[in-house]
Amino acid sequence: MNPDIILETQRLRLRCFTQADQSFIFALVNSSGWIQFIGDRKIQTLHDAASYIDTLIDAYETHGFGLWCIESKHTNKAIGMCGLVKRNYLDDVDIGFAMSPEHAGVGLGFEAASATLEYANKNLGFNTVVAITDENNQASIGLLKKIGLNFDRMIRAPEDSKPLLLFSQDAQPQTGADEHQQALIDAVNQTMPFGKYAGEKLINLPEPYLVWFHKEGFPNGKLGQQMGLMYEIKLNGLEGMLKPLVNAQPSTGKPVKKGRLRS
Repeated sequence: MNPDIILETQRLRLRCFTQADQSFIFALVNSSGWIQFIGDRKIQTLHDAASYIDTLIDAYETHGFGLWCIESKHTNKAIGMCGLVKRNYLDDVDIGFAMSPEHAGVGLGFEAASATLEYANKNLGFNTVVAITDENNQASIGLLKKIGLNFDRMIRAPEDSKPLLLFSQDAQPQTGADEHQQALIDAVNQTMPFGKYAGEKLINLPEPYLVWFHKEGFPNGKLGQQMGLMYEIKLNGLEGMLKPLVNAQPSTGKPVKKGRLRS
């Protein structure tokens, strides 16, 4: 077996990228879906594509894994990207994927991602794999749910100005409302358990109060995550859109323990 081939499925093989893939990388990272949901990598020439491929190869050598090329067994042509990324702001390895537009929506992304997840768990020994995605990328969200990852919380990547959805193998699946919608409902209806605004819903907390916590550190656990979410919402002026969620049915779970306000 070619040592550059990582794994195979019924229709696909995942292999390491090489500099022979410059044209494909150039097209993939400049596709509309990539730019909209992943971001503009400023790859404007084949030379830029070659430099990007160098970073992928560096990851293989540093971590023993990375983002691999999805190749069709039928045509032997590159049709997408899927693999694992070690990000310094995440505790667990992250699965990522992207298909060329002409090969999206036909189940190939699921085939590659599910095989990659199994490889990460069984071959590389990662007990937990996570994923991040744009909250508006419904195709990505649907695929992550399909391979067994569940919504965990919203986070902000250091280099990204907008919040992202974090999915994890460890997160428990929810029933009823969509996970993202339910997380918003829970956060909006959570009451502050301590301090000068004890008993006040998080959505009604003054922005300067949340700014102070953002600087000093939010409480540990779910309350801190929800306060961080409210901070991001207020920072972006979105609280008015969430008023209809006040008094909506929150999910059941353990109550937040009371604690002391940091001074």
